[in-house]
Amino acid sequence: MLTYLHADSQTTPQQLTEIGTALRTFLDLRRVTTDSRLNVITVRGRTKQVKLAHDFFASLQKPPGEVMLEVEIWEIDTRKARELGILPPQSFELRFLGRSLSGTVSNLFGVGRGQSLFGMALPSALLQATFNSSLLRSHQTMQLRASHGLEASMSLGQRFPLEVGSISTGVPDDNSAAQSGLAYAPSIQYEDLGVIAKVTPYLHSGREVTLAINLAVRDLGAQELGGKPTIVNRELIGQIRLKEGESYLVTGIRNKTALQSKTGTPWIARLPIVGALFGTRKKDNLETEVWLLIRPYILRSSPAELFASRTLLFGKELTGLPAAPAEPATTPQPQPGGAAPGGQPGVPGQPPVVVPGQPGILPQGFGQPIRPGTPGAFPGGIPQGIPVPGQPGTRFGIPGVPAPQTPPAQGTPEEPDAEPQ
Repeated sequence: MLTYLHADSQTTPQQLTEIGTALRTFLDLRRVTTDSRLNVITVRGRTKQVKLAHDFFASLQKPPGEVMLEVEIWEIDTRKARELGILPPQSFELRFLGRSLSGTVSNLFGVGRGQSLFGMALPSALLQATFNSSLLRSHQTMQLRASHGLEASMSLGQRFPLEVGSISTGVPDDNSAAQSGLAYAPSIQYEDLGVIAKVTPYLHSGREVTLAINLAVRDLGAQELGGKPTIVNRELIGQIRLKEGESYLVTGIRNKTALQSKTGTPWIARLPIVGALFGTRKKDNLETEVWLLIRPYILRSSPAELFASRTLLFGKELTGLPAAPAEPATTPQPQPGGAAPGGQPGVPGQPPVVVPGQPGILPQGFGQPIRPGTPGAFPGGIPQGIPVPGQPGTRFGIPGVPAPQTPPAQGTPEEPDAEPQ
């Protein structure tokens, strides 16, 4: 008999191979093939074997358990900025005022020797005193549905393009590169920034779930390598076992950035007290904190909890057929001269010779219980204590062993010996 067993789409090629191996091992099926492309197992064998393989395969094709994960994310951003100082003028304007009219005596050491006048305008300085503070609270709720043993992922943030390489069409000169415009082509790769959470549920009995959590917070770093920014990664990996409806809170994901800058006249702005009159100082503090709350709800329990264990009967002793009736016990009659059935005739004065019967065939009456009050039933080929003339009583043809006495039947009085006629 030939049959095709179609597996569902969630069955992996490894699981399909393991099912085929189990069919060969447990059911003694030699012609079993698996097709991972179509998720089909082909079985050929006897009718009982194929039917049992179909029942065994159907017991394995149970839907896996599913969990609904309710994820809540709180994000708190705090920013404080302060700018204080005096910004002096960075440039001066020099203007020509014309010639001097009253100069009778020339100034030999002046500019233009007293023949011309110049003026300089002093610009006003800028006093800066600003303060900025901001607070941002963000709350997001998401729901993820995941199966038993399968990973569910969530990304909250943005994708940042990074140049990881370049493709050049050749080594042209500057003129040809400017004309064609195809000498340089960058290779861009996008990186996920923000909060990235990956959760894998494992169902247990008693409405309990084990969550394998992989939480990562990624952001751009302050340093640059070759003109490309670095990525700061903070990752948390752990496992937690919860009951349905219990919550798991992840805290401690904090990012604090402090920025200080100075602007003013060189060297003078660095002085401790006077430097405040010739420059400005700016401070910028940014702090970010993320909280993550995970709460599981079981939508469908595992197959081991929903379906009871099943026993499949297989084999001749388990088919339910009635056993063959036992043959009645019979007492074999002794052969004349001490010969046993299947043996040679006995010789006076010597025990009979027993010839073994056909191997694998038990003598008639072997293994039957002996009823009280009746002589023992012995298998064929075993003498029943026939006495040998001229020697004491024998038992089973062995000299010197008395023959057994037959006990009287229960409930029957022993009759007296008959009188001689």
